[in-house]
Amino acid sequence: MNIYDKYKSRGTSPSALFIAGTHQYAFAKEIITSGSVLDVGAGFCTLKEWLPKEVQYMGIDSTEWVADAGSAFHCDVMDYDGNKVDYVCAFGIFESFTDLKPLAIKLKSLSKKTILFTFNEHTGSSFNAHSKKEVLDAFGECEFVDEVKGEVLGRYDL
Repeated sequence: MNIYDKYKSRGTSPSALFIAGTHQYAFAKEIITSGSVLDVGAGFCTLKEWLPKEVQYMGIDSTEWVADAGSAFHCDVMDYDGNKVDYVCAFGIFESFTDLKPLAIKLKSLSKKTILFTFNEHTGSSFNAHSKKEVLDAFGECEFVDEVKGEVLGRYDL
């Protein structure tokens, strides 16, 4: 049983997947069925386990030990100069940036089709919480697909 089937057996509602910490991966699995993907802030490369084997996956993470543990390439997204991919996934990285505009420009430069992202609207966090307005200001027109407990799941289509 792969990781997706394991969590799917517990339910696929946004709340069930959020509790399992996997809602963003289920979201990506529905959209990314072929092509290439860059997983920014890849961590332990969990997204790769959710995608079809024919998808060309590349993960990068700015934290060296996390990148090494997950077989991701150790690199800050703002320094990454790899080839464009069909999809860019930026799950949980917006909070590392005070200004989203340079990040949005960088992510757009890396994607041919779609950017999938999550961000947290909680203001009590020690990280940089962002509002939907800030995300819209940085990216332009994008779609907020779901929201569970302050975490917003979204997409930007090029």
